[in-house]
Amino acid sequence: MSKYTPDAVSDFESFFREGLPVAMRVVRHLVIAPSEAEDAAAEAFVRAFAAWPRVRRLEYRLPWVLRVATNLALDGTRSESRRQTAWLRSAADRTEASVAPTDRIAVNQALAEALRRLSRRQREAIVLRYLADLSVEEVANSLGMKQGTVKTHLHRGMVALRKRIGADWEGNEVAL
Repeated sequence: MSKYTPDAVSDFESFFREGLPVAMRVVRHLVIAPSEAEDAAAEAFVRAFAAWPRVRRLEYRLPWVLRVATNLALDGTRSESRRQTAWLRSAADRTEASVAPTDRIAVNQALAEALRRLSRRQREAIVLRYLADLSVEEVANSLGMKQGTVKTHLHRGMVALRKRIGADWEGNEVAL
C-alpha cells in the first residue's frame, strides 16, 4: 500500500501552495539571488514530501520546512561566501555595522554570515522567531524545547548577532 494516498497528496498540495511563499520570503533574506531562495525553499518541500507521512502529522510542519529551507540556504551561502568580493567579506566580518540599511543585499549577506556562525539552536530559534514571525510558544513547539530555553537561545543569539553586525541592530534592516 502506498504511503501517498489521494488525501495525503491533496493535503501536501494545499500545504505547498500556502507554505512556499512563506518559505521563499524567509530564505530570501539569507541569499542574494531570488533563484537561490526558490531552490532552497523548493528543496525543503521536496524533503517534506519525501517524509510526508511523518511530517503531515506534525503540529508545526511549516516551521519544520522553514528550518530545513534555512539550513539549505545557509549551506548554499557557505560556498557562495568563498566567491564573494573582499568588500562583502569585510562587511560581514565587521563588528560595527557601517553598511547602509538600504543596501539590502549587503545587509542580508552579512546577516546570513552572522547566522551561520551561531549555534544551530540559536540560528533556528532566531530564524523561526524573527524571520518567520512565529511566537515563542510556536518556536518552542517546533524545536521540541521549553519556552524558557527558546528565550535563552534567542537572547544569546541576538547578543552574538549584534556583536557581528552592530550593537544597534534589531533585525529591522531586513524587510520581510
